[in-house]
Amino acid sequence: MDQLELSIVKAWEPRNEYIPLSPLDIYLGHYATGGVHFFTEVPDTERMKQALAVALGRHPSFGACMVRESNNIALYCGEPGTKFSVYRSAANCPDFWSSHSLIEPELLAETNSASYTFNCGEPISHFRLVIFKDRGCALVIQHVHSQADGAAVIHFLQTWSKAYRGQLLAPHTAYSRAQILRLATASGLKPSAKLNIVSMDRDTPVRDSRRDSGEPRDGGAIRIDVAQATLDAALRNCRLASRARLTVSDMLHALIWKCFGLSQNCAAEQSNQLYTLFDLRGIKALGIPQDYEGSAVLGRFAAATYGDIRALELPLLAALFRQQVKPLTAAEACEDISYLASEYASGRINENGNYSNFVIGAWRDCRDERGLVVNDLCTLANADIAFEDRSARIETLVSNEVNMVSIYRNDDGTITFHYVGERSTLPIFAHHLKLLLREKSCLPKLP
Repeated sequence: MDQLELSIVKAWEPRNEYIPLSPLDIYLGHYATGGVHFFTEVPDTERMKQALAVALGRHPSFGACMVRESNNIALYCGEPGTKFSVYRSAANCPDFWSSHSLIEPELLAETNSASYTFNCGEPISHFRLVIFKDRGCALVIQHVHSQADGAAVIHFLQTWSKAYRGQLLAPHTAYSRAQILRLATASGLKPSAKLNIVSMDRDTPVRDSRRDSGEPRDGGAIRIDVAQATLDAALRNCRLASRARLTVSDMLHALIWKCFGLSQNCAAEQSNQLYTLFDLRGIKALGIPQDYEGSAVLGRFAAATYGDIRALELPLLAALFRQQVKPLTAAEACEDISYLASEYASGRINENGNYSNFVIGAWRDCRDERGLVVNDLCTLANADIAFEDRSARIETLVSNEVNMVSIYRNDDGTITFHYVGERSTLPIFAHHLKLLLREKSCLPKLP
């Protein structure tokens, strides 16, 4: 029999404080997100709760609720705590090494969404331990992006797992979200050319041919594992063929763009938007520490017709991506943060607490064949997160309404591409990705 046990875990020493959200928090909105870590050994649930209370004391925003007064939105870190549930499933443990997504509806069970209802006092975060009948388990993490981005969640999970194992906890960097505002030094308050601004009028219909015809989207996900050496060879050959200083990111984006374009049934003249979420912690000049708890993400986009995506060789497509997006600089990031701050201050957020435009509009574009989001999570998958054992697999918790590719680096040196899209396109996408890499890795290598 399936059993669900739900409890509220609070920090051992709750902080009665408000954490104002920064422009970067509001920028990508309050959409529900998270991930699933799969383990071969089941941890002690009571010890998990005790360790979770320790972790919440060091990372208070994960035990918060959302409050709002006019345009002032904050996390209240007092009594709410976080939801923690144990779901004992009657199903057997899935095959962790399957190429198909393992996120089934029963993993999320009855309380399957993070709550960001303003002023309700309800916890935002929800952690669920799913214990399978025969062996193995899954830890489901659900929260909202304005509360924390992927990197912040990983640091929280590291604290939780170390507390579970009785290890010494590293000092936590005190970096207030208000300090993000101090980065906003640009005087013109205009966005850089790379910040895509999309109208988010409530009355504007979503561009989706299936929805127009009344057909529901049959979404799914697939996992493709590639050896690091294969990607290294492909990158060397792309650089040789294009005679450009392409980065790994350039080559990976071109590869994903190409596979997505080849798997969609779109006319050659139609345009495709490729959106990338960049973690600003990587720009040292900004001084945002790696264990910053808030969201430190900005989006960039590139566009090309399907005719070009299908016709151009991978090196030229990588060069096209780099030409449009280029490396994100500290000056550009400050420019965009400054512009976001001015929009926040002037009240350009809607009744749901989201900016009325910006990248959140990109998620609308990525609900049909015309858009794809790429999220590079290479640093997340190989983080030291272990309870009784280290995670055997990780998947992002992404709505099947959005076309998205998440990239992970695994402990065994392989790179995982987790593609979410229309179910009929999954095998075509995987076929072209493997074929392109096989072709590129066979080319002569640079000396």
